[in-house]
Amino acid sequence: MDDLIGPRYYDLDGMPISQARWAVMWHTAERLVAQTLVGADYVVEVRWVGVDREEVRHERPLIYRVTVHPLGYVLPAGADDDSPVSLLLTDETTHEESYPDRATAIVGHDLLVDSVRRGLAAASFGTSGCVPLRDLIAEPPLAA
Repeated sequence: MDDLIGPRYYDLDGMPISQARWAVMWHTAERLVAQTLVGADYVVEVRWVGVDREEVRHERPLIYRVTVHPLGYVLPAGADDDSPVSLLLTDETTHEESYPDRATAIVGHDLLVDSVRRGLAAASFGTSGCVPLRDLIAEPPLAA
């Protein structure tokens, strides 16, 4: 029977695995899928997280995260979500999207890279330091 309470763990292909297997995979270099520096101040990256953190169950678990954050907050491939640096990341300093598989996460990554590049190009040249992410991330078009 499927456990509806608590986290469920998945491998890189979205297949269920034990928590023990997930813990081993968490500390591998495969976890970091893509990382792109945008301008001088932002990083867009894709990471496998292997746990669907969403409270609502999906047809396919959302096990990849695409994040945009200031360069100073880049996490090493082996860092966990409770590292001192990751605790500094908030909704004001990051943008995050979740995806069910590697391929769609990479597409989301590429779209966010383009969005941040366009946002930086449109930002005032008089701005010093980081432009707030809310000013860089384009809202996706509404479905017709």
